[in-house]
Parts: sequence; structure tokens; C-alpha cells
Amino acid sequence: LAYPNEHSRFFQGDLVDNSPDFQQIQIGDDHCSEEFILLASDGLWDVLDVDDAARVTRDLLFRRQWTAKRAATRLAELAIHLGSSDNITVIVVRVMD
Repeated sequence: LAYPNEHSRFFQGDLVDNSPDFQQIQIGDDHCSEEFILLASDGLWDVLDVDDAARVTRDLLFRRQWTAKRAATRLAELAIHLGSSDNITVIVVRVMD
């Protein structure tokens, strides 16, 4: 593996951060009964922004009536098609009343 000329070839500190990023939100209300949770690795987020991923997922789950597993697979395929070169993991969870 080639290093840049000015690189010391020594690393300091943690190279991987195991601190999770999380948000706590209330889902579902009187106005919306169709909700989902989309969890994905940066292989998806490198090529698809949050709004587009949510729009595609909502379309697959609620308009086309796909299963969560099938929607997750399609999102991973879409990331590959869009040129992601990272590992891709996608989990879709339907939340229903």
C-alpha cells in the first residue's frame, strides 16, 4: 500500500470510532399510519442522499407494496448502480399500527 510522501507511516489515536450516531424520535401520529426505519451503511449514503432514499423506500413499500426485505435489496442494488465502491448494507423495517 503506497503512502503519500509526507506520511509518517505511524498512526495515533483511534482509527475507527465505535461511538454510535443515534436519534430518538417519536414515529407515527394521528395523521400518518405508514412509517418505516431505514438503516444503511455509508455504501448507500455515499451515493444517495437521505431525501432520495426515503422517497424511494416509501414508493417501494407503500405504492408498489414491496416487502421490507425486497425494498432493502433494491436500495443496495441502486447504490451499486450509482457507483458505490464501499460495502453496502441496507435494513428496512416497516412500522405499522
